[in-house]
Amino acid sequence: MSANDDMLSAFWTMGSDDPSVRAASADKLLSSAFSSPQASDLRYALKRLLAGLCSGRASARQGYAAALSLFLGHLSSPANTTAFGPGLADVLEALRDATAVPAAAKKGAETRDYAFGRLFGVLSVAKSGLIEAAGRGEAAEALGMCLEMYGTKKWMRETAAKAARSVIDSASPSVRAALISSDLASFLSSTPPTAETLYLTLATAPTSITPEVITSHADALASTSSLYPRVHIVWPALLDLCLPSPPLLSSLSASVVSSKLCTGTHERKALALNLLSLSCSSPSSGPSCVPHVFSRPAVRLLLNAATHDTSNKHTLNPLASETIRRVAEAAKEKGSGFRARVCATMLGVDPRFDSKTRTTTCHTLLKTLAPPDSLTYLSFLKSAFAKSAADAADEDEEKRLKAVRDGESVLDLISGAGKLFAGKPKPREDGGQPEMPAPGEVVFEALEFLMAAAFFDCSKATKADEEAGEGKKKSKKSKKPKKPAAAGGDLSSLFSLPGPAPHS
Repeated sequence: MSANDDMLSAFWTMGSDDPSVRAASADKLLSSAFSSPQASDLRYALKRLLAGLCSGRASARQGYAAALSLFLGHLSSPANTTAFGPGLADVLEALRDATAVPAAAKKGAETRDYAFGRLFGVLSVAKSGLIEAAGRGEAAEALGMCLEMYGTKKWMRETAAKAARSVIDSASPSVRAALISSDLASFLSSTPPTAETLYLTLATAPTSITPEVITSHADALASTSSLYPRVHIVWPALLDLCLPSPPLLSSLSASVVSSKLCTGTHERKALALNLLSLSCSSPSSGPSCVPHVFSRPAVRLLLNAATHDTSNKHTLNPLASETIRRVAEAAKEKGSGFRARVCATMLGVDPRFDSKTRTTTCHTLLKTLAPPDSLTYLSFLKSAFAKSAADAADEDEEKRLKAVRDGESVLDLISGAGKLFAGKPKPREDGGQPEMPAPGEVVFEALEFLMAAAFFDCSKATKADEEAGEGKKKSKKSKKPKKPAAAGGDLSSLFSLPGPAPHS
Protein backbone atom coordinates (compact mmCIF):
# COMPACT_ATOMS: atom_id res chain seq x y z
CA MET A 1 0.00 0.00 0.00
CA SER A 2 1.42 3.42 -0.94
CA ALA A 3 1.85 6.36 1.41
CA ASN A 4 -1.18 8.02 -0.22
CA ASP A 5 -3.28 4.91 0.40
CA ASP A 6 -2.20 4.86 4.06
CA MET A 7 -3.28 8.48 4.37
CA LEU A 8 -6.71 7.76 2.88
CA SER A 9 -7.31 4.82 5.22
CA ALA A 10 -6.29 7.00 8.18
CA PHE A 11 -8.95 9.54 7.30
CA TRP A 12 -11.64 6.86 7.25
CA THR A 13 -10.92 5.54 10.77
CA MET A 14 -10.29 9.00 12.24
CA GLY A 15 -14.01 9.37 13.07
CA SER A 16 -14.20 6.25 15.25
CA ASP A 17 -15.89 6.47 18.63
CA ASP A 18 -12.92 4.63 20.14
CA PRO A 19 -10.27 7.16 21.32
CA SER A 20 -7.46 4.65 20.82
CA VAL A 21 -8.50 4.11 17.18
CA ARG A 22 -8.59 7.86 16.57
CA ALA A 23 -5.13 8.27 18.10
CA ALA A 24 -3.74 5.45 15.94
CA SER A 25 -5.29 7.06 12.85
CA ALA A 26 -3.61 10.39 13.62
CA ASP A 27 -0.25 8.68 14.05
CA LYS A 28 -0.76 6.84 10.78
CA LEU A 29 -1.59 10.08 8.98
CA LEU A 30 1.51 11.85 10.28
CA SER A 31 3.85 8.97 9.45
CA SER A 32 2.45 8.62 5.92
CA ALA A 33 2.48 12.38 5.27
CA PHE A 34 5.95 13.19 6.63
CA SER A 35 7.95 10.02 5.99
CA SER A 36 8.61 11.23 2.43
CA PRO A 37 6.73 14.53 2.37
CA GLN A 38 5.24 15.79 -0.86
CA ALA A 39 3.76 19.26 -1.07
CA SER A 40 0.69 17.97 -2.91
CA ASP A 41 0.03 15.34 -0.23
CA LEU A 42 0.41 17.87 2.58
CA ARG A 43 -1.89 20.33 0.83
CA TYR A 44 -4.50 17.59 0.34
CA ALA A 45 -4.20 16.44 3.96
CA LEU A 46 -4.74 19.96 5.31
CA LYS A 47 -7.80 20.48 3.11
CA ARG A 48 -9.23 17.11 4.14
CA LEU A 49 -8.64 17.76 7.85
CA LEU A 50 -10.34 21.16 7.71
CA ALA A 51 -13.33 19.70 5.88
CA GLY A 52 -13.61 16.85 8.41
CA LEU A 53 -14.16 19.34 11.25
CA CYS A 54 -17.69 19.93 9.99
CA SER A 55 -18.61 16.25 9.85
CA GLY A 56 -21.28 15.00 12.22
CA ARG A 57 -20.33 11.35 11.70
CA ALA A 58 -19.64 9.50 14.96
CA SER A 59 -16.66 11.22 16.64
CA ALA A 60 -15.19 12.64 13.43
CA ARG A 61 -15.00 16.20 14.74
CA GLN A 62 -12.88 15.18 17.75
CA GLY A 63 -10.63 12.93 15.67
CA TYR A 64 -10.04 15.45 12.89
CA ALA A 65 -9.44 18.32 15.35
CA ALA A 66 -6.80 16.35 17.27
CA ALA A 67 -5.09 15.26 14.05
CA LEU A 68 -5.19 18.82 12.69
CA SER A 69 -3.42 20.15 15.78
CA LEU A 70 -0.60 17.61 15.37
CA PHE A 71 -0.45 18.10 11.62
CA LEU A 72 -0.06 21.89 11.88
CA GLY A 73 2.68 21.42 14.43
CA HIS A 74 4.60 19.14 12.04
CA LEU A 75 4.15 21.58 9.16
CA SER A 76 6.20 24.20 11.01
CA SER A 77 8.83 21.68 12.18
CA PRO A 78 11.99 20.33 10.47
CA ALA A 79 9.96 17.25 9.53
CA ASN A 80 8.47 19.30 6.68
CA THR A 81 11.14 19.48 3.99
CA THR A 82 8.80 20.78 1.28
CA ALA A 83 8.08 24.33 0.23
CA PHE A 84 4.51 24.02 1.53
CA GLY A 85 4.45 25.77 4.91
CA PRO A 86 1.36 27.93 5.40
CA GLY A 87 1.47 30.55 8.15
CA LEU A 88 -1.22 31.33 10.69
CA ALA A 89 -3.00 33.78 8.39
CA ASP A 90 -3.16 31.20 5.60
CA VAL A 91 -4.50 28.51 7.93
CA LEU A 92 -7.17 30.81 9.36
CA GLU A 93 -8.28 31.83 5.88
CA ALA A 94 -8.53 28.19 4.85
CA LEU A 95 -10.47 27.45 8.03
CA ARG A 96 -12.96 30.21 7.28
CA ASP A 97 -13.51 28.87 3.78
CA ALA A 98 -13.90 25.28 4.93
CA THR A 99 -16.38 26.14 7.70
CA ALA A 100 -18.46 28.73 5.86
CA VAL A 101 -22.11 27.71 5.78
CA PRO A 102 -23.12 26.90 2.19
CA ALA A 103 -26.17 28.64 0.78
CA ALA A 104 -27.88 25.28 0.29
CA ALA A 105 -27.30 24.19 3.89
CA LYS A 106 -30.40 23.52 5.94
CA LYS A 107 -30.96 25.36 9.20
CA GLY A 108 -30.54 23.45 12.42
CA ALA A 109 -28.17 20.53 12.78
CA GLU A 110 -26.25 21.21 9.58
CA THR A 111 -25.65 24.85 10.51
CA ARG A 112 -24.46 23.79 13.95
CA ASP A 113 -21.99 21.36 12.37
CA TYR A 114 -20.27 24.20 10.53
CA ALA A 115 -20.26 26.42 13.64
CA PHE A 116 -18.70 23.71 15.79
CA GLY A 117 -16.28 22.89 12.98
CA ARG A 118 -14.93 26.45 13.06
CA LEU A 119 -14.72 26.38 16.84
CA PHE A 120 -12.80 23.08 16.90
CA GLY A 121 -10.55 24.43 14.17
CA VAL A 122 -9.56 27.52 16.20
CA LEU A 123 -8.84 25.33 19.21
CA SER A 124 -6.66 23.06 17.08
CA VAL A 125 -4.73 26.08 15.79
CA ALA A 126 -4.21 27.30 19.36
CA LYS A 127 -2.88 23.92 20.47
CA SER A 128 -0.59 23.55 17.46
CA GLY A 129 1.74 26.37 18.54
CA LEU A 130 1.15 28.57 15.49
CA ILE A 131 -0.29 31.42 17.56
CA GLU A 132 2.71 31.50 19.89
CA ALA A 133 5.01 32.36 16.97
CA ALA A 134 2.55 34.73 15.31
CA GLY A 135 2.37 38.50 15.49
CA ARG A 136 -0.39 40.58 17.03
CA GLY A 137 -2.38 40.96 13.80
CA GLU A 138 -2.64 37.23 13.11
CA ALA A 139 -3.39 36.42 16.77
CA ALA A 140 -6.06 39.14 16.82
CA GLU A 141 -7.70 37.50 13.81
CA ALA A 142 -7.88 34.17 15.62
CA LEU A 143 -9.34 35.88 18.69
CA GLY A 144 -11.80 37.72 16.46
CA MET A 145 -13.11 34.44 15.08
CA CYS A 146 -13.89 33.28 18.62
CA LEU A 147 -15.63 36.53 19.54
CA GLU A 148 -17.64 36.36 16.33
CA MET A 149 -18.89 32.91 17.28
CA TYR A 150 -19.83 34.25 20.73
CA GLY A 151 -22.41 36.51 19.12
CA THR A 152 -23.98 33.93 16.80
CA LYS A 153 -25.94 31.70 19.17
CA LYS A 154 -26.51 31.72 22.91
CA TRP A 155 -25.48 28.09 23.21
CA MET A 156 -22.13 28.96 21.60
CA ARG A 157 -21.14 31.52 24.21
CA GLU A 158 -19.48 29.22 26.72
CA THR A 159 -17.40 27.28 24.20
CA ALA A 160 -16.52 30.46 22.28
CA ALA A 161 -15.32 32.10 25.50
CA LYS A 162 -13.19 29.06 26.29
CA ALA A 163 -11.71 29.14 22.78
CA ALA A 164 -10.97 32.87 23.15
CA ARG A 165 -9.07 32.20 26.35
CA SER A 166 -7.11 29.40 24.65
CA VAL A 167 -6.06 31.81 21.91
CA ILE A 168 -4.99 34.45 24.44
CA ASP A 169 -3.10 31.96 26.61
CA SER A 170 -1.22 30.48 23.63
CA ALA A 171 0.09 33.87 22.42
CA SER A 172 3.49 35.24 23.37
CA PRO A 173 3.58 37.51 26.47
CA SER A 174 3.78 40.75 24.50
CA VAL A 175 1.03 39.74 22.08
CA ARG A 176 -1.10 38.47 24.95
CA ALA A 177 -0.89 41.81 26.75
CA ALA A 178 -1.89 43.65 23.57
CA LEU A 179 -4.85 41.33 22.95
CA ILE A 180 -6.14 41.79 26.51
CA SER A 181 -5.73 45.55 26.68
CA SER A 182 -7.16 46.26 23.25
CA ASP A 183 -9.21 43.59 21.46
CA LEU A 184 -10.68 41.84 24.49
CA ALA A 185 -11.20 45.03 26.48
CA SER A 186 -13.17 46.52 23.60
CA PHE A 187 -15.33 43.41 23.36
CA LEU A 188 -16.08 43.29 27.11
CA SER A 189 -16.95 46.97 27.29
CA SER A 190 -19.54 46.64 24.53
CA THR A 191 -21.08 43.32 25.66
CA PRO A 192 -23.80 42.94 28.33
CA PRO A 193 -22.59 41.12 31.49
CA THR A 194 -22.87 37.36 31.21
CA ALA A 195 -21.23 34.40 32.90
CA GLU A 196 -18.92 34.11 29.89
CA THR A 197 -17.76 37.74 30.05
CA LEU A 198 -17.06 37.24 33.75
CA TYR A 199 -15.07 34.12 32.87
CA LEU A 200 -12.94 36.08 30.40
CA THR A 201 -12.42 38.85 32.96
CA LEU A 202 -11.33 36.29 35.55
CA ALA A 203 -8.84 34.83 33.08
CA THR A 204 -7.33 38.12 31.98
CA ALA A 205 -7.88 40.72 34.73
CA PRO A 206 -8.83 39.00 38.02
CA THR A 207 -7.86 42.03 40.11
CA SER A 208 -10.74 43.97 38.58
CA ILE A 209 -13.30 41.64 40.19
CA THR A 210 -14.99 43.35 43.14
CA PRO A 211 -18.06 42.50 45.26
CA GLU A 212 -20.03 44.96 43.14
CA VAL A 213 -18.98 43.15 39.94
CA ILE A 214 -20.19 39.83 41.37
CA THR A 215 -23.50 41.39 42.41
CA SER A 216 -24.00 42.84 38.92
CA HIS A 217 -23.49 39.35 37.43
CA ALA A 218 -25.82 37.62 39.93
CA ASP A 219 -28.63 36.93 37.46
CA ALA A 220 -26.19 35.74 34.79
CA LEU A 221 -24.47 33.39 37.23
CA ALA A 222 -27.76 31.98 38.44
CA SER A 223 -28.87 31.30 34.86
CA THR A 224 -25.94 28.88 34.39
CA SER A 225 -28.04 26.32 36.29
CA SER A 226 -29.63 25.49 32.92
CA LEU A 227 -26.50 23.43 32.16
CA TYR A 228 -27.38 20.88 34.89
CA PRO A 229 -25.91 18.37 35.58
CA ARG A 230 -22.78 20.05 34.22
CA VAL A 231 -21.26 23.09 35.94
CA HIS A 232 -20.41 26.18 33.86
CA ILE A 233 -16.71 26.89 33.30
CA VAL A 234 -16.95 30.19 35.18
CA TRP A 235 -17.52 28.56 38.56
CA PRO A 236 -14.15 26.86 39.24
CA ALA A 237 -12.31 30.07 38.30
CA LEU A 238 -14.68 32.24 40.34
CA LEU A 239 -14.42 30.02 43.43
CA ASP A 240 -10.61 30.01 43.24
CA LEU A 241 -10.71 33.80 43.34
CA CYS A 242 -13.41 34.23 46.00
CA LEU A 243 -12.53 31.56 48.56
CA PRO A 244 -9.36 33.30 49.82
CA SER A 245 -11.18 36.68 49.88
CA PRO A 246 -13.94 37.03 52.54
CA PRO A 247 -15.49 40.16 50.92
CA LEU A 248 -15.80 38.47 47.53
CA LEU A 249 -17.01 35.22 49.04
CA SER A 250 -19.58 37.01 51.17
CA SER A 251 -20.92 38.82 48.10
CA LEU A 252 -21.09 35.58 46.11
CA SER A 253 -22.85 33.73 48.92
CA ALA A 254 -25.40 36.45 49.64
CA SER A 255 -26.22 37.77 46.16
CA VAL A 256 -26.10 34.50 44.20
CA VAL A 257 -26.15 31.28 46.23
CA SER A 258 -28.46 32.15 49.13
CA SER A 259 -30.85 34.52 47.37
CA LYS A 260 -31.11 32.98 43.89
CA LEU A 261 -29.97 29.35 43.92
CA CYS A 262 -31.16 27.92 47.23
CA THR A 263 -34.73 29.16 46.76
CA GLY A 264 -35.10 28.65 43.02
CA THR A 265 -35.94 25.76 40.73
CA HIS A 266 -34.57 22.25 41.17
CA GLU A 267 -31.87 23.05 38.62
CA ARG A 268 -30.75 26.06 40.63
CA LYS A 269 -30.81 24.10 43.85
CA ALA A 270 -28.72 21.39 42.19
CA LEU A 271 -26.17 24.03 41.23
CA ALA A 272 -26.06 25.25 44.83
CA LEU A 273 -25.30 21.70 46.02
CA ASN A 274 -22.58 21.26 43.40
CA LEU A 275 -21.00 24.55 44.43
CA LEU A 276 -21.00 23.37 48.04
CA SER A 277 -18.98 20.31 47.03
CA LEU A 278 -16.60 22.31 44.83
CA SER A 279 -15.99 24.92 47.52
CA CYS A 280 -15.33 22.40 50.27
CA SER A 281 -12.90 20.37 48.16
CA SER A 282 -11.00 23.42 46.88
CA PRO A 283 -7.45 23.83 48.25
CA SER A 284 -8.27 27.52 48.81
CA SER A 285 -11.04 26.83 51.34
CA GLY A 286 -10.28 27.21 55.04
CA PRO A 287 -12.07 27.76 58.36
CA SER A 288 -12.84 31.39 57.50
CA CYS A 289 -14.78 30.24 54.41
CA VAL A 290 -17.19 27.99 56.30
CA PRO A 291 -19.78 30.63 57.39
CA HIS A 292 -20.16 31.78 53.78
CA VAL A 293 -19.91 28.42 52.00
CA PHE A 294 -22.16 26.67 54.53
CA SER A 295 -24.67 29.49 54.78
CA ARG A 296 -27.93 28.73 56.54
CA PRO A 297 -29.97 28.55 53.29
CA ALA A 298 -27.37 26.24 51.74
CA VAL A 299 -27.30 23.87 54.72
CA ARG A 300 -31.10 23.93 54.98
CA LEU A 301 -31.32 22.99 51.30
CA LEU A 302 -28.82 20.18 51.83
CA LEU A 303 -30.73 18.90 54.84
CA ASN A 304 -34.16 19.04 53.19
CA ALA A 305 -32.94 17.30 50.05
CA ALA A 306 -31.00 14.61 51.93
CA THR A 307 -33.69 13.82 54.52
CA HIS A 308 -34.85 10.24 54.07
CA ASP A 309 -38.63 10.19 53.81
CA THR A 310 -40.05 7.21 51.95
CA SER A 311 -43.43 8.90 51.56
CA ASN A 312 -42.06 12.06 49.95
CA LYS A 313 -38.52 11.62 48.60
CA HIS A 314 -36.90 14.81 47.36
CA THR A 315 -35.96 14.96 43.68
CA LEU A 316 -32.42 15.98 44.57
CA ASN A 317 -31.98 13.31 47.25
CA PRO A 318 -29.25 11.36 45.36
CA LEU A 319 -27.30 14.54 44.65
CA ALA A 320 -27.66 15.75 48.25
CA SER A 321 -26.44 12.42 49.63
CA GLU A 322 -23.47 12.53 47.27
CA THR A 323 -22.77 16.13 48.35
CA ILE A 324 -22.68 15.10 52.02
CA ARG A 325 -20.26 12.30 51.18
CA ARG A 326 -17.96 14.63 49.25
CA VAL A 327 -18.09 17.27 51.97
CA ALA A 328 -17.16 14.69 54.60
CA GLU A 329 -14.26 13.37 52.52
CA ALA A 330 -12.96 16.86 51.80
CA ALA A 331 -13.30 17.93 55.45
CA LYS A 332 -11.18 14.98 56.57
CA GLU A 333 -8.29 16.38 54.52
CA LYS A 334 -8.66 19.84 56.08
CA GLY A 335 -7.55 21.03 59.50
CA SER A 336 -9.33 20.35 62.77
CA GLY A 337 -10.63 23.93 62.89
CA PHE A 338 -12.32 23.51 59.51
CA ARG A 339 -14.07 20.32 60.63
CA ALA A 340 -15.23 21.93 63.89
CA ARG A 341 -16.79 24.85 62.02
CA VAL A 342 -18.48 22.59 59.46
CA CYS A 343 -20.07 20.48 62.20
CA ALA A 344 -21.11 23.54 64.18
CA THR A 345 -22.71 25.12 61.12
CA MET A 346 -24.65 22.02 60.08
CA LEU A 347 -25.80 21.24 63.61
CA GLY A 348 -26.69 24.89 64.08
CA VAL A 349 -29.29 24.57 61.35
CA ASP A 350 -30.66 21.35 62.84
CA PRO A 351 -29.16 19.46 65.80
CA ARG A 352 -30.60 16.27 64.33
CA PHE A 353 -28.61 16.59 61.10
CA ASP A 354 -27.08 13.11 61.27
CA SER A 355 -30.30 11.33 62.20
CA LYS A 356 -32.37 13.09 59.54
CA THR A 357 -29.86 12.34 56.79
CA ARG A 358 -29.17 8.85 58.17
CA THR A 359 -25.44 9.45 58.13
CA THR A 360 -22.67 9.75 60.71
CA THR A 361 -21.11 12.78 59.06
CA CYS A 362 -20.86 15.10 62.07
CA HIS A 363 -20.07 12.29 64.52
CA THR A 364 -17.22 11.03 62.34
CA LEU A 365 -15.72 14.49 61.87
CA LEU A 366 -16.02 15.36 65.57
CA LYS A 367 -13.96 12.33 66.58
CA THR A 368 -10.92 13.84 64.85
CA LEU A 369 -11.01 17.29 66.48
CA ALA A 370 -8.01 18.64 68.35
CA PRO A 371 -8.61 19.68 72.02
CA PRO A 372 -8.79 23.46 71.33
CA ASP A 373 -11.33 22.90 68.57
CA SER A 374 -13.31 20.58 70.83
CA LEU A 375 -13.74 23.46 73.27
CA THR A 376 -14.84 25.71 70.41
CA TYR A 377 -17.44 23.13 69.39
CA LEU A 378 -18.72 22.80 72.96
CA SER A 379 -19.03 26.59 73.24
CA PHE A 380 -21.14 26.54 70.11
CA LEU A 381 -23.46 23.92 71.65
CA LYS A 382 -23.91 26.04 74.76
CA SER A 383 -24.83 29.03 72.63
CA ALA A 384 -27.25 26.90 70.61
CA PHE A 385 -28.95 25.72 73.81
CA ALA A 386 -29.29 29.29 75.05
CA LYS A 387 -30.86 30.27 71.74
CA SER A 388 -33.38 27.45 72.07
CA ALA A 389 -34.25 28.74 75.54
CA ALA A 390 -34.89 32.20 74.15
CA ASP A 391 -36.98 30.83 71.26
CA ALA A 392 -39.10 28.86 73.74
CA ALA A 393 -40.61 32.16 74.87
CA ASP A 394 -42.16 32.78 71.46
CA GLU A 395 -45.91 33.32 71.31
CA ASP A 396 -46.27 30.90 68.41
CA GLU A 397 -46.94 27.39 69.71
CA GLU A 398 -45.24 25.66 66.78
CA LYS A 399 -42.07 27.68 67.23
CA ARG A 400 -42.08 26.99 70.96
CA LEU A 401 -42.34 23.24 70.44
CA LYS A 402 -39.58 23.31 67.85
CA ALA A 403 -37.38 25.21 70.30
CA VAL A 404 -38.02 22.50 72.89
CA ARG A 405 -37.08 19.72 70.49
CA ASP A 406 -33.95 21.58 69.42
CA GLY A 407 -32.99 22.21 73.03
CA GLU A 408 -33.42 18.54 73.90
CA SER A 409 -31.31 17.55 70.90
CA VAL A 410 -28.58 20.02 71.87
CA LEU A 411 -28.49 18.54 75.37
CA ASP A 412 -28.01 15.12 73.79
CA LEU A 413 -25.18 16.55 71.69
CA ILE A 414 -23.50 18.05 74.75
CA SER A 415 -23.77 14.72 76.56
CA GLY A 416 -22.47 12.92 73.49
CA ALA A 417 -19.59 15.38 73.18
CA GLY A 418 -18.57 14.66 76.76
CA LYS A 419 -18.55 10.93 76.07
CA LEU A 420 -16.86 11.33 72.70
CA PHE A 421 -14.02 13.53 73.93
CA ALA A 422 -13.56 11.54 77.16
CA GLY A 423 -11.96 8.74 75.18
CA LYS A 424 -12.22 4.97 75.54
CA PRO A 425 -10.93 2.85 78.46
CA LYS A 426 -7.50 1.34 77.87
CA PRO A 427 -7.21 -2.38 78.70
CA ARG A 428 -4.50 -3.33 81.16
CA GLU A 429 -1.87 -5.92 80.41
CA ASP A 430 -2.47 -7.73 83.72
CA GLY A 431 -6.16 -8.16 82.93
CA GLY A 432 -7.31 -5.76 85.63
CA GLN A 433 -9.95 -3.10 85.36
CA PRO A 434 -9.36 -0.91 82.28
CA GLU A 435 -7.80 2.46 82.89
CA MET A 436 -9.88 5.47 82.07
CA PRO A 437 -8.07 8.32 80.34
CA ALA A 438 -7.71 11.54 82.31
CA PRO A 439 -10.76 13.73 81.60
CA GLY A 440 -9.92 16.83 79.66
CA GLU A 441 -11.30 20.34 79.92
CA VAL A 442 -14.05 19.57 77.43
CA VAL A 443 -15.42 16.76 79.57
CA PHE A 444 -15.46 18.93 82.70
CA GLU A 445 -17.24 21.78 80.90
CA ALA A 446 -19.83 19.41 79.48
CA LEU A 447 -20.51 17.89 82.90
CA GLU A 448 -20.77 21.30 84.56
CA PHE A 449 -23.30 22.45 81.99
CA LEU A 450 -25.42 19.29 82.24
CA MET A 451 -25.37 19.38 86.04
CA ALA A 452 -26.45 23.03 86.06
CA ALA A 453 -29.35 22.26 83.74
CA ALA A 454 -30.41 19.27 85.86
CA PHE A 455 -31.05 21.34 89.00
CA PHE A 456 -34.13 23.20 87.72
CA ASP A 457 -37.46 22.27 89.37
CA CYS A 458 -39.98 22.19 86.54
CA SER A 459 -42.74 20.07 88.07
CA LYS A 460 -45.20 22.93 88.70
CA ALA A 461 -44.70 24.45 85.29
CA THR A 462 -45.12 21.07 83.64
CA LYS A 463 -48.38 20.43 85.50
CA ALA A 464 -49.72 23.85 84.56
CA ASP A 465 -48.97 23.30 80.89
CA GLU A 466 -50.60 19.88 80.93
CA GLU A 467 -53.76 21.32 82.48
CA ALA A 468 -53.79 24.12 79.91
CA GLY A 469 -53.51 21.58 77.11
CA GLU A 470 -56.46 19.60 78.44
CA GLY A 471 -58.61 22.72 78.59
CA LYS A 472 -59.02 22.64 82.38
CA LYS A 473 -59.78 25.81 84.23
CA LYS A 474 -57.12 27.04 86.61
CA SER A 475 -57.97 28.36 90.02
CA LYS A 476 -57.18 31.94 90.92
CA LYS A 477 -54.42 30.77 93.23
CA SER A 478 -52.64 28.68 90.60
CA LYS A 479 -49.41 30.12 89.31
CA LYS A 480 -48.57 30.56 85.66
CA PRO A 481 -45.24 29.27 84.42
CA LYS A 482 -42.65 31.96 83.98
CA LYS A 483 -41.07 32.61 80.59
CA PRO A 484 -37.30 32.83 80.32
CA ALA A 485 -36.21 36.44 80.51
CA ALA A 486 -33.36 36.13 78.02
CA ALA A 487 -31.06 33.66 76.37
CA GLY A 488 -29.06 31.82 78.98
CA GLY A 489 -31.30 33.00 81.84
CA ASP A 490 -33.93 30.95 83.67
CA LEU A 491 -34.25 27.82 81.52
CA SER A 492 -37.00 26.15 83.57
CA SER A 493 -39.70 27.07 81.07
CA LEU A 494 -37.77 25.39 78.30
CA PHE A 495 -37.81 22.04 80.09
CA SER A 496 -41.42 22.42 81.11
CA LEU A 497 -42.88 22.71 77.64
CA PRO A 498 -44.57 19.57 76.26
CA GLY A 499 -42.74 17.85 73.47
CA PRO A 500 -41.54 14.49 72.22
CA ALA A 501 -39.05 12.40 74.10
CA PRO A 502 -35.44 13.52 73.76
CA HIS A 503 -33.79 12.36 70.56
CA SER A 504 -31.16 9.68 70.97
